[in-house]
Amino acid sequence: SEIEDEGDDPIHSSIFTYQRENYGGVVNLTKVLAPRPGILKAAIELYAACEESGLVPAALLSLVYARFAAINGRPF
Repeated sequence: SEIEDEGDDPIHSSIFTYQRENYGGVVNLTKVLAPRPGILKAAIELYAACEESGLVPAALLSLVYARFAAINGRPF
């Protein structure tokens, strides 16, 4: 089940806080992966590595994120 509140877990706390500040809420995928903090952290690191690699053009990433947000009913 999804986790809406980070509780006392430091991994949850940093990720949930970042997403709330930058996206206006916690991303649905984060809530789903939150019961397994190690997997959540690895997934976040994977997405960051993909962005930092520069292999996917920034314009395409923006479109992917916009579509992902639309599918999930988010404004970002």
